[in-house]
Amino acid sequence: MFSLEHVRDPKGLLRECARVLKRGGFLIVLAPNLEFPLAWPTALRHKSFLYRAWFHIVRMRDYVLRLVGFSAFRVVKENFTDRTGRYERKDDDLRVLISSWEVMRFLKAQGLSLAEFWKERDVHGLRCFAQKLPALQWYGGTLAAAFRKS
Repeated sequence: MFSLEHVRDPKGLLRECARVLKRGGFLIVLAPNLEFPLAWPTALRHKSFLYRAWFHIVRMRDYVLRLVGFSAFRVVKENFTDRTGRYERKDDDLRVLISSWEVMRFLKAQGLSLAEFWKERDVHGLRCFAQKLPALQWYGGTLAAAFRKS
């Protein structure tokens, strides 16, 4: 699956994938990992600076909640493409800010286990340090993982 960030109900989609997956089957998920709270999604570039600043504060709160064990898929209610009818930059039509940690937790609750996670090889600096914390061990690059239904 390589569209999770573009659907309105990512939990519903993941729940249905887990439901229809046969025992022993694999679900492969690829998505941009937008876990970093300082990232500014291009899908919000049509919004005012104040809105984007508020959204940034909300994302920081989400980030802190993830560190203590809570998760919330952050949905973008109106993206750039909705507002303008145009798609000019990567992820202008983004619906959800995906976090690897949230996806992993959610699929585990649906009875799937992580079979494989492909990490970037050259991780340095803050990302390398952050990956040592349990809630941030998948922090950084693209979410690329295979989950197995037992």
